[in-house]
Amino acid sequence: CSDTRTIQLNPDYPISSDIGLLRQAFCGCALHQPHFNDECTQCLAALHQQLGLLRGEFLDGLSLPACPDFEAWLREQRQLFLQKSTTLCKKVALWLLRTGESEQAGALIQRWISLDPFDEEVQLINLRLLLQNGQRNAAMLAFENYRRLLQSELDSEPSAQLNQLYAQIQAG
Repeated sequence: CSDTRTIQLNPDYPISSDIGLLRQAFCGCALHQPHFNDECTQCLAALHQQLGLLRGEFLDGLSLPACPDFEAWLREQRQLFLQKSTTLCKKVALWLLRTGESEQAGALIQRWISLDPFDEEVQLINLRLLLQNGQRNAAMLAFENYRRLLQSELDSEPSAQLNQLYAQIQAG
């Protein structure tokens, strides 16, 4: 339905979008719809497949400063998209780690860090993976980068747990 102030796509028209496919993947596989199952290989594989669709910000580059209502909606949608993207990276990265796919998991963990660099959980996972893969220097560098980020942006320090892991990494 549309009037002079709104527009809408015809829901009966067969069209797909990256956001639609991503939302569909978050609903789970055919066995678990409408709820995603963290333990289902098919659900996780569907999410993994959709990762290629995540490119930049929601409606990247679009701005309508003369339309404050649209700009407010766009900010909200971008935040929701970022949260969903972060959740997607987390779920699939942890699944890949559980299945021994550490190289793919490592790439996804880096993507997760790029989406949410302040998330300490991903920083811990990253340090442990780097250490497990014998990349001690890379783990120390990753910790130092995170520590500097927290200090410069939030005037904060890593948690005791992260500092303890760093001390273990330094000790060799």
